[in-house]
Amino acid sequence: MPSEKTTLIHYIRRRKGLFDGPGRDRGRVYIIYADFSWYNGGMETGSWIALGVGGYAAIVATAALIWNILRERRKVKIKVMYAMGVGSLEGSEMISIEVINKGPHDIRVEEYGFMLADKKTRLVNLSTSHSGYVKSRDSVSFYIPLQEVKDMVAEAQKKGLQVTYGYARDSTGNCYKGKNKKLFSSLI
Repeated sequence: MPSEKTTLIHYIRRRKGLFDGPGRDRGRVYIIYADFSWYNGGMETGSWIALGVGGYAAIVATAALIWNILRERRKVKIKVMYAMGVGSLEGSEMISIEVINKGPHDIRVEEYGFMLADKKTRLVNLSTSHSGYVKSRDSVSFYIPLQEVKDMVAEAQKKGLQVTYGYARDSTGNCYKGKNKKLFSSLI
């Protein structure tokens, strides 16, 4: 029978073999006795109220943390569509990549273009000279001449690859994709 000093921690350590040494038998299972002399038979009303308030506060704090994390995430949508040039480009056909920022923070678009089916190879990789800021809850469109896009798609198809996404990458490195199956199938 174990002594009154045997505790749960001793039991766990004993089971892991941390107290095994010379002269001690290994693997003995002790029955753990708990001392409930402090327990007076029930909780008083004040204790129940404190427990309830503490539990409620923990739930509210967790919900607020989750809400803040979800609220601060970037929400960016990409639309790829045909466009017609205006002004000096009037009458020219273009492909538009529209970056819609639905999030609470401004983003800076570093590059935009088209992504192939392997989701890694990018066809158009326009540098920072063509970058732009998208304010929160606003959108910006980038235009690429249709003939350039058709040439790139034809070159990719020679290699056996297919264009599947329009994409934009922001200054933090996040890459956002947008599909337009009808548009990409008509470029073939």
